[in-house]
Amino acid sequence: YFPRRDGAEVEDFYCASTLALLKPWRSLHSLKSNLITWRQAFDTFKEAAPGRVRDIIANIQYYYDCEDAASNEQESSRGEAGNNDCEIRGQRGSEEEESDMELEERD
Repeated sequence: YFPRRDGAEVEDFYCASTLALLKPWRSLHSLKSNLITWRQAFDTFKEAAPGRVRDIIANIQYYYDCEDAASNEQESSRGEAGNNDCEIRGQRGSEEEESDMELEERD
Protein backbone atom coordinates (compact mmCIF):
# COMPACT_ATOMS: atom_id res chain seq x y z
CA TYR A 1 0.00 0.00 0.00
CA PHE A 2 1.21 3.45 -0.90
CA PRO A 3 -0.84 6.61 -0.30
CA ARG A 4 -2.50 8.65 -3.03
CA ARG A 5 -1.17 12.10 -3.75
CA ASP A 6 -4.51 13.66 -4.63
CA GLY A 7 -5.98 14.07 -1.17
CA ALA A 8 -5.31 17.11 0.99
CA GLU A 9 -5.90 15.06 4.14
CA VAL A 10 -3.03 12.68 3.30
CA GLU A 11 -0.61 15.13 1.69
CA ASP A 12 1.95 15.05 4.52
CA PHE A 13 1.73 11.26 4.72
CA TYR A 14 2.21 10.96 0.95
CA CYS A 15 5.22 13.30 0.94
CA ALA A 16 6.85 11.62 3.95
CA SER A 17 6.25 8.13 2.52
CA THR A 18 7.68 9.06 -0.86
CA LEU A 19 10.76 10.62 0.69
CA ALA A 20 11.29 7.61 2.96
CA LEU A 21 11.03 5.29 -0.04
CA LEU A 22 13.15 7.15 -2.57
CA LYS A 23 15.54 9.47 -0.74
CA PRO A 24 18.58 7.93 0.95
CA TRP A 25 18.43 8.62 4.69
CA ARG A 26 19.68 7.45 8.08
CA SER A 27 17.68 9.72 10.37
CA LEU A 28 14.44 11.64 9.99
CA HIS A 29 16.41 14.86 9.93
CA SER A 30 17.99 13.62 6.67
CA LEU A 31 14.51 13.58 5.10
CA LYS A 32 13.30 16.96 6.36
CA SER A 33 14.51 19.72 8.62
CA ASN A 34 12.28 21.12 11.34
CA LEU A 35 12.02 24.44 9.50
CA ILE A 36 10.18 23.21 6.40
CA THR A 37 7.03 21.21 5.69
CA TRP A 38 6.91 17.70 4.25
CA ARG A 39 5.55 19.21 1.01
CA GLN A 40 8.50 21.60 0.75
CA ALA A 41 10.99 18.79 1.40
CA PHE A 42 9.24 16.62 -1.19
CA ASP A 43 9.17 19.38 -3.82
CA THR A 44 12.88 20.13 -3.27
CA PHE A 45 13.73 16.44 -3.56
CA LYS A 46 11.61 15.96 -6.68
CA GLU A 47 13.17 18.95 -8.48
CA ALA A 48 16.68 17.54 -7.97
CA ALA A 49 15.74 13.87 -8.48
CA PRO A 50 16.90 11.97 -11.57
CA GLY A 51 14.36 11.07 -14.24
CA ARG A 52 14.05 7.48 -13.03
CA VAL A 53 12.94 8.64 -9.57
CA ARG A 54 10.43 11.09 -11.08
CA ASP A 55 9.08 8.20 -13.21
CA ILE A 56 8.64 6.05 -10.10
CA ILE A 57 6.72 8.86 -8.41
CA ALA A 58 4.49 9.28 -11.46
CA ASN A 59 3.88 5.53 -11.72
CA ILE A 60 2.81 5.29 -8.08
CA GLN A 61 0.00 7.75 -8.82
CA TYR A 62 -0.74 6.08 -12.18
CA TYR A 63 -1.97 3.02 -10.28
CA TYR A 64 -4.61 5.12 -8.51
CA ASP A 65 -5.57 6.92 -11.72
CA CYS A 66 -6.19 3.55 -13.41
CA GLU A 67 -8.11 2.27 -10.41
CA ASP A 68 -10.36 5.36 -10.48
CA ALA A 69 -10.94 5.03 -14.23
CA ALA A 70 -11.85 1.34 -13.89
CA SER A 71 -14.24 2.08 -11.03
CA ASN A 72 -15.90 4.88 -13.00
CA GLU A 73 -16.25 2.68 -16.06
CA GLN A 74 -17.70 -0.14 -13.99
CA GLU A 75 -20.22 2.20 -12.38
CA SER A 76 -21.28 3.62 -15.74
CA SER A 77 -21.58 0.10 -17.16
CA ARG A 78 -23.83 -0.86 -14.27
CA GLY A 79 -25.98 2.17 -14.91
CA GLU A 80 -26.30 1.36 -18.61
CA ALA A 81 -27.07 -2.29 -17.86
CA GLY A 82 -29.77 -1.21 -15.42
CA ASN A 83 -31.34 1.03 -18.06
CA ASN A 84 -31.24 -1.75 -20.64
CA ASP A 85 -32.96 -4.12 -18.23
CA CYS A 86 -35.77 -1.62 -17.79
CA GLU A 87 -36.09 -1.16 -21.53
CA ILE A 88 -36.11 -4.89 -22.16
CA ARG A 89 -38.67 -5.48 -19.44
CA GLY A 90 -40.78 -2.68 -20.82
CA GLN A 91 -40.61 -4.19 -24.30
CA ARG A 92 -41.53 -7.62 -23.01
CA GLY A 93 -44.42 -6.11 -21.12
CA SER A 94 -45.66 -4.42 -24.27
CA GLU A 95 -45.31 -7.63 -26.29
CA GLU A 96 -47.14 -9.62 -23.63
CA GLU A 97 -49.94 -7.06 -23.55
CA GLU A 98 -50.23 -7.18 -27.34
CA SER A 99 -50.38 -11.00 -27.39
CA ASP A 100 -53.00 -10.94 -24.60
CA MET A 101 -55.05 -8.49 -26.63
CA GLU A 102 -54.76 -10.73 -29.71
CA LEU A 103 -55.93 -13.74 -27.65
CA GLU A 104 -58.89 -11.77 -26.34
CA GLU A 105 -59.85 -10.72 -29.87
CA ARG A 106 -59.76 -14.35 -31.03
CA ASP A 107 -62.08 -15.47 -28.25
